[in-house]
Amino acid sequence: MRLSSAPDTNTTSRFMEEPIRLRTTNILNLPNLYRNLQWYGAEDGLKDTDGKLFYTGMQDQVYTFTMFSLQGLWVASVIKGLLTVPEREECLREIETHLKTNETLLTALIIVKDQSTYMESL
Repeated sequence: MRLSSAPDTNTTSRFMEEPIRLRTTNILNLPNLYRNLQWYGAEDGLKDTDGKLFYTGMQDQVYTFTMFSLQGLWVASVIKGLLTVPEREECLREIETHLKTNETLLTALIIVKDQSTYMESL
């Protein structure tokens, strides 16, 4: 079940070089992005950017503008040094955990709860 009206197609950021290009489908928890925001290039053939590249608003969403606002504040806080991000390995573990969560997002209520939890983590 999906709550978004966006087509379920592969999404790419065509303007980005291949090793740092986000490739995903319309899902709530994204590959290679810590907190669905900070690029870590976790998959083979992808380049790591040492946490200096961010993608915002890329996942399927329930809350839209509220989530975009929180994502922008999180990114700005990381860039300004107000938030400290864990070491790379811990970020990769969290990315993997959240990717597995996608398999459990089967009802609208579960999807809303998952994205609520995500927003609280920001």
